Amino acid sequence: MMKDSCGEAKQDQLGQVWRLRRAIEGDADEVVEMVNRCYRDGLSWSDESGLIGGPRVTIEEVLHVVRREWDEIIYVLEQVQDPKSNLLGCVRVSWSAKSFVGTLDRPHGHVGMLSVSPKAQSRGIGGFLLAWAEWICSSVGLMTNMSMEVLDARRDILPWYTSKGYQVTDQWRDAAEALGAFPYAIVHKPCRFLLLIKYMDQKPSIREHIEVLETRNNVCLEVQKC
Repeated sequence: MMKDSCGEAKQDQLGQVWRLRRAIEGDADEVVEMVNRCYRDGLSWSDESGLIGGPRVTIEEVLHVVRREWDEIIYVLEQVQDPKSNLLGCVRVSWSAKSFVGTLDRPHGHVGMLSVSPKAQSRGIGGFLLAWAEWICSSVGLMTNMSMEVLDARRDILPWYTSKGYQVTDQWRDAAEALGAFPYAIVHKPCRFLLLIKYMDQKPSIREHIEVLETRNNVCLEVQKC
């Protein structure tokens, strides 16, 4: 385990403390509520409610991930001084050769469930969580490539991912087929999951992203790697 804590002097200077840590079972309810609000309630840049209905994630799915010990992790970003609703965002990371659109030619780091609380939009949190996912997959999972799936109808978000180095591949899967194993998912409009890949030529650095997040939000970030 690696921890990067805020010293008293830094806390006094900045005031607020945010913490990035691995999710535990006690976070499941709040993670599910936040993710479903972001993807299904029209309250976030990640909203897909016009394309797909039903829960984006369930308690059972979150608990399955947080109980795993190695190859799949959910990280949460929380505001330490807010005991009522303190989750600001989350991201799920994993590494394997499996993908929502099919089997890849080799193991990749995978980004999923990237969510930012509607109350914390436009503060650089999404970009930071994406960078953190890439860093974890590289430093812990020893991955050199990243992957994710994005709906082709999400023309608003695809340019953001390509600006972060992701490339749209020619691999895709019909959304209705891909979601067939999830009876609660309802496809409202025909769409496809596109496979996006990022090739990391060198190990990404996370320190700069932490400093940018702290400066932009005038906070001190405590980090728990695993």
